[in-house]
Amino acid sequence: MMKKLSLILAVLLLVPAMATVTLTIVDEGSGVARIDYTADANVSAFALDVSVSAGTITAVSDYKTDGESVTGSKGYGIYPGSITIVGDAMTDSGTPHVGGDPCLPASSVILEMGALYGPGDANRPDLSGTLCKLTVSANCTMSITENALRGGIVYADATGADLTTDPTTGVITLATPPAAPTNVAATDGTGTTTITVSWTASVDATSYDVYKSFTNDSGTATLAGNIAASPYVYSAGTTQTNADSRTTYFWVKAKNIVGDSGFSAGDAGYVTEFMQNPSTPAAEYTAWVTWGRPKCWGYRKQCNGDTNGTSLGGKPVTNSDVTLIATAFNKDDAALALVVNGICADLNHATLGGKRVTNIDVTTLATNFNKDAGLVAECVNSDILFWKN
Repeated sequence: MMKKLSLILAVLLLVPAMATVTLTIVDEGSGVARIDYTADANVSAFALDVSVSAGTITAVSDYKTDGESVTGSKGYGIYPGSITIVGDAMTDSGTPHVGGDPCLPASSVILEMGALYGPGDANRPDLSGTLCKLTVSANCTMSITENALRGGIVYADATGADLTTDPTTGVITLATPPAAPTNVAATDGTGTTTITVSWTASVDATSYDVYKSFTNDSGTATLAGNIAASPYVYSAGTTQTNADSRTTYFWVKAKNIVGDSGFSAGDAGYVTEFMQNPSTPAAEYTAWVTWGRPKCWGYRKQCNGDTNGTSLGGKPVTNSDVTLIATAFNKDDAALALVVNGICADLNHATLGGKRVTNIDVTTLATNFNKDAGLVAECVNSDILFWKN
């Protein structure tokens, strides 16, 4: 009886245990799943069925695309695909069939991955690492099983392996659309031809759309450009024939694979010399510089009574303009400097008897007071400093 037991034990010891490979699905966020592997021996090939419970697999990425697995650049390529072998070397691993196949997007895909190397070759992939990444279109549970028909998992010695968990599953979540960026700021006169727009990044954002308008209304904004991160440099120009040298209002939307945020709060910016006609500098240019380059002198209808560049009820010249002009009226420069935005009440950008706000400005104000915007003329940019908004 003892001899019989010893014989059975000896036979069991001679039968090798089935080798195993562990796959792990790692949710990287934003709908990206990283497929990691750990093996107890070197694997030559993987044939895997991957499916999702909702949505579709839209892309396969982060696999080896630069030829054979070699020291310093190890990994597995995806097959079937175009492969060119010259002599003993693979010179082109090609574009994998699965990566660009019209079957994607799809709810399931077969991944065939392999590496060419000989037994004991130092170039063989490591015993653990990342196979690839998959991008999905919706929150889902991803499932990976061996595809036995295509060989499953094969070691370098041509023996098979089993997944430790078959199927291997993982929950993949997409980020929600990011919140709108905060602290949006556009530069005021720091660039001669550009306006730099900056903002505080939004969590889970992968890029940002920057919008612009020449009016302070996001409903009129058009896309200025897309960028991966703050800041965005907008080319504004400086000449009076270039409309983009006006004051420009900016808003930013944050984006990711799910969608985009709403508009951020806006901010206005302008270039350094936004008001100067570069060919024949306006007569009041020196005074404008002396008074600290007041933005208001560039308002499109400031010369006709709009001291603050805004409208009320569709009327650009209102009681607020009357109040400012009344406060600034007939003051010398020293007294005018003490009035907040007092220089904006100087509608013709000229002096009379040493005073900047005179009866001429009052008459202009009265002529345009409480009129609809279409009845208040814009300043003529050939003789008034080029408007900025």
